Parts: sequence; structure tokens; C-alpha cells
Amino acid sequence: MTPPVSASTLHARESGFTIVESLIVVVILGLALAASTSLFVVGLRGLRDTRTINTEQAAIEANKQQIDRLAREFTCCSGSCVATLPTSFGSAQPCFTNNPNDDRYYFPQLDLASTPTVNEPVAVDTLCRGDNTTFMTPLKTAVDNLSQPTPATRATSVIRNYKMLQVDFSNSSGQLVRTLYVKPRMANFCS
Repeated sequence: MTPPVSASTLHARESGFTIVESLIVVVILGLALAASTSLFVVGLRGLRDTRTINTEQAAIEANKQQIDRLAREFTCCSGSCVATLPTSFGSAQPCFTNNPNDDRYYFPQLDLASTPTVNEPVAVDTLCRGDNTTFMTPLKTAVDNLSQPTPATRATSVIRNYKMLQVDFSNSSGQLVRTLYVKPRMANFCS
């Protein structure tokens, strides 16, 4: 039989932690702190990556809007193609209007007698033929002259047979993140 334990001895055993128990609690708390710190660091890294992606996408979207504007303003109404609004226009000019919402903006409406060496409508038909790169070159040049969508980058190339530009956007790591195919409205007036 076991000797009876006094109440004061029993109370001493139940009243505190032993050193081993205290060390176990410290180790568990340390592991929990390390895990939560690790999760916090991973969360911050993910937040930073998300911000970078959002910044890149916003810059690409702003650049895309500029490219869309250039494609809309691209015209050959003067007999040569440009990506700017015509400064000389009217009913007595090949460029009837400087309004891209009017079909007469894109193709020459008449041949000027003052330019006998150039027949504006024929010149545009020549530019529009087949895989002629001259047609798209002014638009490509205008797009290339836009500022880069920092922190992303942009590269353009002409898709000749389709009278289109291919615009590739890459992220700051050089990975392709978006491709834009741009066909100017003017291409619809090519036969």
C-alpha cells in the first residue's frame, strides 16, 4: 500500500509547471512564431508580386489605348499613309475630313490637279497591294515611337498579308504576358 500523501504535498505538485513543461511551451511557441513569420514573409512577397503584375498590366492597358488611337487615326487619304490626323482637309482636298468616324477620312476622295505626278487614289491602291510592308510601316513607326509601358516592354512586327501589327508585351522578367493584333480601320479600305 502507498503511504498517504498529505494535502500540502498534493497542492505543491499541482500548483506550478516543471522546467520541462516550461521548455516544451517555449519550443512550441517558438515553432508557432517561426511558422507565422514564414507565412507573413510569403504573404508580403505575394503582395509585392501582385502589385508588380497590376502595375505592369495597367501600363500595358494604357499603352494599348494609345495604340488603338493610332490605329484609328491611321489614314492614307493624302496618297501616303500616316498615323496622324490630316492638317489639310475639305471638299476640295483628297482628305475630306479629319474625323476618323467618317469613312471619307481614310481613302482619298479625289485626285488633286496640283500634284500631277501623284494620283492619290492610285497611290493608295499601290500601297494596299498584297504583302506591301510600306502600307503598315507608318503605323509601326508611330507605335514604336510611343514610350514603353514601364515596367513592361513592347515589341512590334508587321503581319504583311493581313495588314496588321502584332504587338507583344513582356513583363519585367522578359516573359510574354500579352499579344495584341492591331488592324487599322484604313486596312478595310484596301481592296
